[in-house]
Amino acid sequence: STYRTLSKTLYSEKALDGRVSNTGIVVKNDTLMYAGDDNHNVTIRSFLSFDLTELPAETLEIKSASLFVYQHIVDGHPYDDLDYHEHGQNLELVIAHIYYGLSLEAKDFNFHYLDTAGNISENEALGPKTLSATSWVKNDFAKRNQRHSKSQYVLHFPVATDNDNESDFSILYSSSYDDNVAQKAKRPRLEVSYLAP
Repeated sequence: STYRTLSKTLYSEKALDGRVSNTGIVVKNDTLMYAGDDNHNVTIRSFLSFDLTELPAETLEIKSASLFVYQHIVDGHPYDDLDYHEHGQNLELVIAHIYYGLSLEAKDFNFHYLDTAGNISENEALGPKTLSATSWVKNDFAKRNQRHSKSQYVLHFPVATDNDNESDFSILYSSSYDDNVAQKAKRPRLEVSYLAP
């Protein structure tokens, strides 16, 4: 039998997406995601979950995956104040591959990287931002039994706060952004190519 390479768009999961602050506040079902710090120097990180069971049951292998988010507003100067440029690293708005499971809780603020992270956005330009997620989605697919078929991520800046009592945020559209076609196109999503019979 011949195998085909097919593709599918996975939108992130409203039930598991949200943002968490270092003060223990969890916000879900907002149309926006935040990464950065507020005017009280509170750090906020946003979390994304994708459900790999939306791929066909006969999926054999992940060929490639791209992660997409849409930067809607930049408040303050997060790309100047919360970035990190040392030891050969150039970190701006980072997306990291993590696993937080079947609920988003305050403790998830202190996540553990599963493997690597990368810049999903390097500047204040508004609009779509994309990054290859192939290795991450391959890893989650291989370990789907341990990870409840989830592929999960956190958006954060490398510096938690610059303690300037001013808001520094990247603000992006979330999975709760509206359902019409133009708006759905701005939600977080994974574009996945996979091998199936």
